[in-house]
Amino acid sequence: MPVNQGFFEIINHFLIKILHPELSMATEYYFDKFENIKGELSIIGISPKNDDHIFNLILNNPNLTKVKYYYYSNMEKDYIKKAFPKFDCLSVEALWKDLKCKNKTYNCNYKFPTNTDSILAELNALSDDKVDYKLIRKEINKIPQFEMNRLCTILKNETRSGKTTNSTISIDNYREISYIALREGVLPTVLYFMCVMNIEIFNDHE
Repeated sequence: MPVNQGFFEIINHFLIKILHPELSMATEYYFDKFENIKGELSIIGISPKNDDHIFNLILNNPNLTKVKYYYYSNMEKDYIKKAFPKFDCLSVEALWKDLKCKNKTYNCNYKFPTNTDSILAELNALSDDKVDYKLIRKEINKIPQFEMNRLCTILKNETRSGKTTNSTISIDNYREISYIALREGVLPTVLYFMCVMNIEIFNDHE
């Protein structure tokens, strides 16, 4: 992060605190309240492989009568059914449609890297979610170029080195990518491939 950007962010935080003294500067997690919730719980956008501490609270809560998990992919659905058989699995895409908030679908036709197979093999070796070339191609072709640019820029600015497209993928490197990808609503492997396809965004990193 450039020094001037970080400086202005710090100043902005202090100004917010001065204007709103009731706000806390630290993140509040409220686990004590969450573990005592009752009735029916719906889960959207939380991965059990990355937020197991939250899922442990859910599983250990005897006051929950029903848990609905909204899945995005069939792979995610299969995992939830196997790991959490008491959860009701529902399609998040069906929910978006019912709420009339389904995202616009793009149908792009990108040119993929020539070393796709070797990249995919490395990524699958690091990830618990094994994906194939067909799924990668399908997911990437749904993402327009302007959105790819946005995601790659976020990754460049938020990772420690800003260099995510090196030929050898490290565990720490992939963890950073996974965190950002899941937060942004895309598969980690898809985000990595987008970075490889848009490597010019990373070339001017200092």
